[in-house]
Amino acid sequence: MSARDEILERVRRGVGKGDFAGRRAAAERYMAERKLGPQPTMNGDLVSRFREKAESLASTVATVADLVSAAGEAARYLKENALPNAAVIAPELADIAWAEAGLTVAARSAVDADAVGITGCFCAVAETGTLMLLSGAATPATVSLLPETHIALVPTDRIVATMEEAFALLRAERGELPRAVNFISGPSRTGDIEQTIVLGAHGPCRVHLILVGDKTTMSARDLWRALTEASPDRCSRLFPLVGVPVGSADYLINRLRVLLRNAGIADGRCGYVGNPYEKLVEDYVMVLAAAEKIALLHATVV
Repeated sequence: MSARDEILERVRRGVGKGDFAGRRAAAERYMAERKLGPQPTMNGDLVSRFREKAESLASTVATVADLVSAAGEAARYLKENALPNAAVIAPELADIAWAEAGLTVAARSAVDADAVGITGCFCAVAETGTLMLLSGAATPATVSLLPETHIALVPTDRIVATMEEAFALLRAERGELPRAVNFISGPSRTGDIEQTIVLGAHGPCRVHLILVGDKTTMSARDLWRALTEASPDRCSRLFPLVGVPVGSADYLINRLRVLLRNAGIADGRCGYVGNPYEKLVEDYVMVLAAAEKIALLHATVV
C-alpha cells in the first residue's frame, strides 16, 4: 500500500464510511448515466472555431499537414520574430526531426533561462480556444509556463467542442487525474494595474499554435453525430461505453471493433440465452456496420 492509499484509508476509517469500492462504482455509474446540460451551438467545424477563438486571445495560429512540417513551421515562426532557434521541448516530442528544421532542442523540464518552450497538448477546446495540458514525466508543466515564448503542437483530431468533453476524454483515456491539469488560453495576461492588460506578466508573452492534421479526414465526432442521427437508441445505449468520440473516424471504428470483441467474449462466458451482453453485441454489430459505410462514403466523396 502506498503512502497516499494509507492516508486515504485512515481518512475513510475516521469518517466511518466503509465499502469504498461500492460507493466509487455507484458514483462512476451516476457520472456515466448523467445527461449533459445545455451545450453551446458550434458554428462551422471545430478546427475553424478553435482557430478563431485562439486568435481572439492573442495567440498566433498556423496549420501544417504532419509533424515533420510542424518542426519547419516552428523554425519559421522563430526566425520571422527574431527569436532564438534553441528551445526546450517536452520529452514526448523528442522523436521529431527538429535538427533538420534548423532548431537546437533539449528534451527536459524548463528552467528560467529557457527562452522558447515547445509542447504538445492532451486536447484542445474549440469553445474557448483553450489548450488542455497534463503534467507528467514526458510532459513537464514548466515547458509551457517558464519560457517567454510557448509553441504548442495541436493535432486537429484532438480538438473537442467543450470543456465538458475535454474532461470526459480525460476520464476515458486516463482514468485518474495527473498531478496537474493546466489550461492555456493565449499568452499570460493581467489587468491588475489600472485595468490595463499586460501580456507575459505571469508566464509566456507569446503563444504560437501549430495545428497538425488533414482537415479532409473525417473526425470521430462527425462520424458519431451521423451514427446518432441514423440509430439514436443504439448510440444512446453505447455512449457510456464508447465515451466521447475523439480522433479520426478510423480511430472510432477501431474502438468499436475492440468493444464488440470484448462484449462477444463476455456474452460467451455468460453461457445462457437472454444475458445482458446479447443486446450489447447486437448494438455494436449494427453501429459498427453503419460506421464503416458512412466512413467509406465520406472518403469516396472527398
